[in-house]
Amino acid sequence: AATFARPLARAYGAAVGREFRAKGANVMLGPQLNVQRVPRSGRAAESLSGEEPLLGSALGREYISGLQGEGVGAVPKHFVLNAQETGRGSMSAEAPERALFELYYPPFEAAVGAGAVAVMCAHNRVNGTHACGSPSVLQRDLKSRLAFRGWVMSDWWAVHATSAAVAGVDQDMPGNDGLFDLEQLQQLQQLQHGFQGGGPSLSASDAASDEPDADTSSASSASNASSPSATSSASATSPASATSVTSPASAT
Repeated sequence: AATFARPLARAYGAAVGREFRAKGANVMLGPQLNVQRVPRSGRAAESLSGEEPLLGSALGREYISGLQGEGVGAVPKHFVLNAQETGRGSMSAEAPERALFELYYPPFEAAVGAGAVAVMCAHNRVNGTHACGSPSVLQRDLKSRLAFRGWVMSDWWAVHATSAAVAGVDQDMPGNDGLFDLEQLQQLQQLQHGFQGGGPSLSASDAASDEPDADTSSASSASNASSPSATSSASATSPASATSVTSPASAT
């Protein structure tokens, strides 16, 4: 991002939308809206925010409007605090609530306001818990406080437990880890009903603990993988309910 030219951002988003629609894609995995904090981050160049959330908010809103005006859904990413590639699946980005809402959430809040159809949750941990498994990040902040009404798509292999479905993840990508298979989701549902029938209900915080080490044992083997800088596309749109979808798109 090197300009505040909102019309240019919208025109660029529209051009990307036409290209993706022409090749048969119905969503585009972007824009990247993370506020950058690590100068050597391998994917900093993708970010529309750079180091300034106001920039990401202004340009992201226009980009998404242009893209979706061409019939291609935007999936702004990576929610949230994804600022480095080294150890991205295990490192924890620490930020208090005020910093999240004043610095790191605004570009995503603008994306929600622009009508983004989905949001991609990140590989990294946020205050100790994997972003794609944190009820405070996904259910409380994104879906409740920011009033996001689309679906949450995971980054590739960023889900570490089936309980992420309760924490707010709606689509496990690329869907070949078995965590969101129908049997697994039915077992999770039965567990919830068991709690509701014989005692206190199973909340998102119960199913996906915010304890720092809650999901360390099931950490993904992709935790130290480097991601390509090119933005890829997903060819299948997920329903709002938790699901497992196999996509030909490369890791994001």
